[in-house]
Amino acid sequence: MDFGRKMDYSTIDSRMFILSISFNLKETKLKDIIKNENNRYANLNI
Repeated sequence: MDFGRKMDYSTIDSRMFILSISFNLKETKLKDIIKNENNRYANLNI
């Protein structure tokens, strides 16, 4: 029973780890997109 419980926790941990990695990747991509948009807007104003 303990072994099964440990297995459940490990799979949950790995899923959370994968989710956090994918979230971080999306966040950095969003920041890059926003940065590019801001740069383009600044160039238009000049």
